[in-house]
Amino acid sequence: MKYDGGDWYNDPENLKLLSKFVNENTPLRMDTNEIVLELSDKNIKKYPFLFMVGHGGLKYNKDDIQNLRDYILEGGFLLIDDDYGFDKDIRKFLKDLFPDRELVKLSLDKNCELLNTFFELKKFPKMHEHYPGPPDVYAIFVKDKIGVLFLYNTNISDGWTYPEKYKDPESKRIESFKMGTNIIFYSLFK
Repeated sequence: MKYDGGDWYNDPENLKLLSKFVNENTPLRMDTNEIVLELSDKNIKKYPFLFMVGHGGLKYNKDDIQNLRDYILEGGFLLIDDDYGFDKDIRKFLKDLFPDRELVKLSLDKNCELLNTFFELKKFPKMHEHYPGPPDVYAIFVKDKIGVLFLYNTNISDGWTYPEKYKDPESKRIESFKMGTNIIFYSLFK
């Protein structure tokens, strides 16, 4: 998702590489071309999965909010990755997006559905130590399904980029790809 006021374009290769991983490791076939849409774009309804990332500076208007709310209420899925410093803007954005719904902190124990939708994972990966402590994962539910997934203190999408960029251990990168795959499977098949 392209938005005004921040670096929405952070790590532009990460979705292409995540899609490639999905194609090589699951029966699902994804287009590896990135489609960039603005918050106000009515074409978002053509896509079951949207991704938003950044470091802060998110600006939007009432029409943007309404378009995205309609998309989510009609079954669309929005993944937001706080890539360090996006938390404050995202929490305000989510409150404006769904003032009548709670942002729920998910328990990341063995019963967390996201850990087992395709790959069986024991924990949610954390790529970098920007904030102390474990990763936090929040959701806004529409009926009994997550419509918005907000990842805090994970930097998971940094694991979806080229290995030389952040020099993360390959094992961490693989875990981030597996978790990304699980999120995609959840968004499409739950």
